[in-house]
Amino acid sequence: EVVRAVEAMRVLRGIAGVEDVTIHGNELRVRYDRVVEWPAVETSLRKTATEGGVPLHRVYPLDPTLEDLFLHFERRGGAAR
Repeated sequence: EVVRAVEAMRVLRGIAGVEDVTIHGNELRVRYDRVVEWPAVETSLRKTATEGGVPLHRVYPLDPTLEDLFLHFERRGGAAR
């Protein structure tokens, strides 16, 4: 969770391996281009956000939703046609 979501989104998009960051209310969803180790990712997210002036209040892992999966495939050109 974060207060200044737009600014935090911009900062977190600069992390190596981050594929996308989306805003959901006062939460950000960070998607990586690979499977990641949670403890290392949490440290990196917090450090980068704090250095960028947008500290994160809460960081926790989420399983992808059906909407997340749909958007992922749509952004990659959808299913083979």
